[in-house]
Amino acid sequence: MMLLILTATFVSCRTAAVRNIPLNSIPATQDKALSTDEIESSIIRGGSKVGWNMRKIEPGLIVGTIQVRVHEAQVNIRYTANTWDITYRDSKNLKYNGEKIHSNYNKWVSKLADAIRTQIDEDEAAVPSKKK
Repeated sequence: MMLLILTATFVSCRTAAVRNIPLNSIPATQDKALSTDEIESSIIRGGSKVGWNMRKIEPGLIVGTIQVRVHEAQVNIRYTANTWDITYRDSKNLKYNGEKIHSNYNKWVSKLADAIRTQIDEDEAAVPSKKK
């Protein structure tokens, strides 16, 4: 029984280096491109689809927050018409020590990044061609 408790404690306390998602380019062609406002909208919709509360702070900066039980993570999402990235902002109950954090944080951020990429790709594909 004691071994089971120790194993469960060890597994639940795993930490890893904080994962930031560095600059991602936004695909565009000469005849199809999203505006900065459309990129903002794509980021907000993508994050919302996977459970993040997305809040525009200023042009070029969205703060994403996710709450899972008693845990909370916040990220900064900076964006332009050509790039976006995700960086750690703050957390609660995730054992952040300046370098490492509970490994679930990295899973949540990876899922957020995938959702943003997918939404931007979908929105870019839906833009009508500017060629006549």
